[in-house]
Amino acid sequence: MLRPSALVGLALSVAACATDPAAPPGPSGPVTGGPVAPADTVSVDPAPPGERPETVRDTIEVEGMDEVATLRLVSFPDAPLPFSTYVREGWETDVVGSGEGTAVRLTLGEPPRQGVLSLFVPAGASSEAGAAEFAQAALQGEGREAEAAEPWARRTWTAQDGDTVSTAHLGRHAGAFFVVLESYPVEMGDGFVPAARVALDRLRWLDDGTGL
Repeated sequence: MLRPSALVGLALSVAACATDPAAPPGPSGPVTGGPVAPADTVSVDPAPPGERPETVRDTIEVEGMDEVATLRLVSFPDAPLPFSTYVREGWETDVVGSGEGTAVRLTLGEPPRQGVLSLFVPAGASSEAGAAEFAQAALQGEGREAEAAEPWARRTWTAQDGDTVSTAHLGRHAGAFFVVLESYPVEMGDGFVPAARVALDRLRWLDDGTGL
């Protein structure tokens, strides 16, 4: 049985959970060396594993203004559903696991004022009901099911607890269910949400190079 209190900690509590020693964390420092691909030549089509540039440039809307940012590649080959994606400077990554499953987390800011984007794969991820239970338990506040805004999401839930907003999406890849959870303080939304969207748009599974 999934335990909601344990699951929330697994997905969100970066400070309280150590990185799983069996699963190497993604790089958290700036990438140096290698060419920077210009924004107008970056492809978001399926990419063969191992053929993505270390850095790319992309245009991100921040507080209503377009901003060209350099993104760095982060890869998680040992995650239950291996993938790579791109994140902005200042984002940190880690991988944590428990008996309930494994979460890859991309975080912005310092606890407790922190934005978290995580991809969680429940143990025994063939159960849609179990993954949906986690998605709802991981929300901060009383969740409600919403219309899925992401074309890949089977179901979506949203919640707000004080000034913390959270959204959980249920997806499936390679026969396994996963949950993408976004959680952030309202005042961080203008910076966190566009950068999180870029990370999801540029996510590519390592087994076949496709995206979400």
